[in-house]
Amino acid sequence: MNYSRRDFGKIAMAAVPAVAALSVPALSVPAEAAAPNSKITGVQIGVISYSFRQGVPKADLPRVIAGLGINSVELMSGDAEALAGAPAATDKAALAAWRAAATPTTFEAVRKKFDDVGVELQILCYNMGVAITDDEIDYAFRMARATGVRGISSSSTISTAKRASVFAAKHKLLWAGHGHNNITDPEQLSNEDSFDKMLAFNDYMRANLDLGHFNQTGEDPVAFMQRHSDRILNIHLKDSTAPKVFGTVSNTLTVWGDGNAPIRQALIMMRRERWPFLANIEFEYAIPAGSDAVTEVGKCLDFVKNCLAT
Repeated sequence: MNYSRRDFGKIAMAAVPAVAALSVPALSVPAEAAAPNSKITGVQIGVISYSFRQGVPKADLPRVIAGLGINSVELMSGDAEALAGAPAATDKAALAAWRAAATPTTFEAVRKKFDDVGVELQILCYNMGVAITDDEIDYAFRMARATGVRGISSSSTISTAKRASVFAAKHKLLWAGHGHNNITDPEQLSNEDSFDKMLAFNDYMRANLDLGHFNQTGEDPVAFMQRHSDRILNIHLKDSTAPKVFGTVSNTLTVWGDGNAPIRQALIMMRRERWPFLANIEFEYAIPAGSDAVTEVGKCLDFVKNCLAT
């Protein structure tokens, strides 16, 4: 069974003194500090940098993640570019010129920023909408190659995934589609049927299974993991409520412990089956009053530790 909100509250309260010290302005990672390690009972726990979208400067991401004790990151492409010195995304002409001039060395430097604090850059999250050009898809794969990641995760569509599959084969790099909860649009990755269509394009295609969003569709994430364990690049850990009627969707993401996404079951299954894919925390619920993103990610990590302690 999942931990309840009350259980989560106990975990969070126990974590508050340690996590509170990680407020961004005061955060430091002393040279003598122990290397971060979030591989827990054989399950590699990481975090997607999207979790820090509010209140954490891009330049601080490596040390913030290391300061939480997390040693694995799924890095958003915009965060990677910012760490590499790209101009603001709002200046499209300048960004296009910067991308055209970028070399592998540009992004090797990004990996070094994480290596220097003991965090492994595992996945590049490069979202690909329907309007993305082939040139940009190729750029995404070249960026991923330069950072040395396992593969690309991407919020995308089935038709765009088919286009991406050509570049995945060209670059010999895994590409994982990330699902949401839109089951009414046949172009969207959401339920198992849509993932099956995407996975069939070629052997480089993978699933980035989001436990929270998949739960919102009424389908069983753990059953999906059992059936597709060899085709998963990573999972996203988050809580949500499932719909009361199958065939409908829920739009509610919750504080961990408030919902019924099978976070604990998924983690225990990963440990038991020794599946090698990654489990990444994605903090997406509303920040509670008086808290911040760093504190909430710390609470989520302690929730995971508690799940895997049993």
